[in-house]
Amino acid sequence: MRDKNSNGEQDTAAATAMAVAAAQVAVAENAAAEAAVEAAAEAQAAAARPQIPDDVIAVRAFHKWQARGCPIGDDASDWFAAREELEAEASGD
Repeated sequence: MRDKNSNGEQDTAAATAMAVAAAQVAVAENAAAEAAVEAAAEAQAAAARPQIPDDVIAVRAFHKWQARGCPIGDDASDWFAAREELEAEASGD
């Protein structure tokens, strides 16, 4: 048979474990809510951006790549720079 102190320690440990679990759930729910808000903001920003066809971006990126001397392995930077330039031109910035 256990004494009262042992039972009290078990009750405290169980309560602590439950509180920790509840806090972990709250943190996870908060993170999910923040991710949803961020995704919504990104979607709204994407919808507000002018939609430039990929073939138009590709031509601009190709010219940027040629102007840089046709280096190997950094095509993504040309693509993103070309897209930003074309979006800025389309929106009048």
